[in-house]
Amino acid sequence: MKRITIDLSELCQAMDSDGSQQWFLDLQTGDVVPIFEDFDIFDEEEDPRELIESDPDRFLEIEPISSSQGFSLMEQFATSLEASSIRTKLEHALTMRRPFRCFKDTLTSEPKVREDWFAFQNAEHERLAREFLEREEISFEVS
Repeated sequence: MKRITIDLSELCQAMDSDGSQQWFLDLQTGDVVPIFEDFDIFDEEEDPRELIESDPDRFLEIEPISSSQGFSLMEQFATSLEASSIRTKLEHALTMRRPFRCFKDTLTSEPKVREDWFAFQNAEHERLAREFLEREEISFEVS
């Protein structure tokens, strides 16, 4: 298989989706292709489903990061912080009924920690994207 150029941020975005839409990696071009529920936004010849259906070996479905993986990342981040009130608040947020929402809400009061979270999350998503590409034995370079 030839080496393809991939926009890692687009792949990460696809992997971070909530699963309400499908994403595919074009193994010829390296493009990340979304499949939207509402296909009325496409003209007949622009609907990517037709291209995917006509040449399925060319496309690889991108599986989203599972909620358990996402939860694990939040736990890893919280425990990586020095002992402090924000660490305690984040760890507590993860025990609440809606841990993802509570975690995000807790971060809004701490802009610096929030920035650190996004940097941590982005780095971990990149790592997961690279692992996905290696697992699928895709020869790639990052654009």
